[in-house]
Amino acid sequence: MRANSQARKIVLGIIRSHNEPITTHDLYHKAVEVNERVTPWAEHLRKINPAPPHPEHSIRSMRYLKHTLKDLVRTQHVKKVHIKRTLTPAELEQRKATMSKSQLKKTALSLPVSTWLWQLDDELAMQREKEASEAEFGEDWGHLNKRRRRARVEKVARDVKWAQRVERARKEMS
Repeated sequence: MRANSQARKIVLGIIRSHNEPITTHDLYHKAVEVNERVTPWAEHLRKINPAPPHPEHSIRSMRYLKHTLKDLVRTQHVKKVHIKRTLTPAELEQRKATMSKSQLKKTALSLPVSTWLWQLDDELAMQREKEASEAEFGEDWGHLNKRRRRARVEKVARDVKWAQRVERARKEMS
């Protein structure tokens, strides 16, 4: 099952608008704030299953957002990055409030915590643009029909990749 195209656009727009990576939780809250409406779910589905938190929205639940992110990772538009960061005082207070006394004694809250964030996969996008520009550099295929033009671009791009691999191999040998 592929993610809804509207949901994909919303998620990519939010990630693009942030200069730094963003957490799934923050991404969900920003996505729900977007005034994007779709047709509501069918009534029979609401009787069988509990309705999602936002049935009228393109991103109807956190679970659907995660499904959309998985789809964007599959298509190599976004990637998940891992960082270690220290908690802010507000986050520390929130954690302390949810922990029992025995857990508070065992854990050191001042240590950095692992965090997984989402960001655009810029390396791949730049590589695709570079390959496309190299494939079309100095060539005029206006006389070809669409099918043959597309095939020619793919063949040239494949040849460029092969030449780059050969060049890397030569550099590694020397």
